[in-house]
Formats: sequence, structure tokens, C-alpha cells
Amino acid sequence: MRFLQPALSAFCVILSLLLVKAPATLFDAGLDSVTAGRLRLVTAEGTLWSGQGRLEIRDAVGAAVFSRPVTWSLQKSQLLLARVSVNFSIADQAQPSTATVKPSVLEFTDLDLVLPAAAVAQVMAQLVPATKGYGVGGMLTVRADGLTFSRTATVGSVVLQWQNASSILAPVSPLGSYELRLDGTPAPAQFSVALQTLQGPLQLDGGGHVGANRHAALSVTARLPAAEYVEMAPLLQLIAVESSDGSFLLQL
Repeated sequence: MRFLQPALSAFCVILSLLLVKAPATLFDAGLDSVTAGRLRLVTAEGTLWSGQGRLEIRDAVGAAVFSRPVTWSLQKSQLLLARVSVNFSIADQAQPSTATVKPSVLEFTDLDLVLPAAAVAQVMAQLVPATKGYGVGGMLTVRADGLTFSRTATVGSVVLQWQNASSILAPVSPLGSYELRLDGTPAPAQFSVALQTLQGPLQLDGGGHVGANRHAALSVTARLPAAEYVEMAPLLQLIAVESSDGSFLLQL
């Protein structure tokens, strides 16, 4: 075992030399392959070690629906600890976010992203085809600090806020603003979920859990003020069960 750390350090030194020379355009090739062209890093300059470019989210015909400058740099000191740690900033982030990869572990710190909901939906439609066709709008904020993923556990929290949420399927726009909080559990590897309404006519609250294998068990209650009931009730009746008090229960 006393030879393990020197061997890992030597491996990381070799890896660092490769990263210094490898062109930044390799990031774009990887994103293009994994997301079927929905996520791209264009005009990439520099190397995998340190560089800049524009992060684009594209629709089904290849048009950019989101485009922001991004910069990144690897932390040299972490390579000697057999870790790959990269600082990155998208557009005007207040401070860089950090992603660290260890053996069987992925960590995020200071994650703070603001993205158009429509752009995120483009990526989700590729990963989860059932989410296609909702035509969502508004802005999505993602915040997390100290978030850790491993094969056996998920530790930390993620807060997602959807401001001025809308959908082409809904006759009322915007529907409201909502906050979804996901708290990782030590075992098994899953998130507990809590949903609340920040403001807006469509009141949503609920919770449940989402597993690492994409299995979800969620229960959401929707309530409408009398002024919006006539317009919104037919849509909610298609996807949820209406109760005698006028609320709607949606279970996934």
C-alpha cells in the first residue's frame, strides 16, 4: 500500500501533461456526442487545462436557444491527490463553481446557474423523451454547495427556482414562481423532494423522493383561485384527480 500514493501521483503528473497539450475543442466533441448535438461548446480556445468558449444549448434543428461565455481552469494541486478539480464560470456568475472528480465520487461546490427554462427543456427532451412538447418558459435558477454523488449515497442539497413559469399548454401565463428543494440522503442514493409556491395563481405544494435510477415517487397538490378555475381546471383534470374542495392531486 505504501507504493499506491506515489503511483497515483505519477499518474496524475502524466495526466496533467496530457491536459496541457489537449485542445479545448475536445470538450465540444464530447458534449456533442453525449447530448446528440443539444449541448455544445463553440469557439473553444485554450486546452483542457484552461480555456474559454461559448456554451450553447440547441433545439432539434440545431438553432441556439441559449448562448453564454464560459471559462474553466483545472486546479493543479488536486491532481497530486488523484483528483480532477475544475473551476468554471458561465456568463456573469458572482464566483466560479467547482466540480471535483474522485474515484467513484463527483462533487460540486458554489454551483449557481441561471438558465432559460426553454433551454433546459431542450436538453431534458433528449434525455427524457416524455418531457417533449410542453413549450415551457421562464427562468430557472440552480444553486448547490457541497453536493456529492457516489454509487451508494447522495449528500448535500440542491435548490431550483422556476421564476415566471409558463407552458404553451396552459391558458394562464405566467403560472407562478416555484421552488423545488432536493436533499440528498446518505443511503440509499436518492433525493428527498419538497415543492412550494413562491407566488402566482397556480399554487403547488408537495414532495416525495427521486432515486439515482430515475425512479420517482412524488405527490403534488394544485390549487386555483376562483378567477382562474374556469380556464385552468380542464387542463388539470386531464393530469390530476380533483377533490371535493376544488384542489387537484397529481401523483407520479
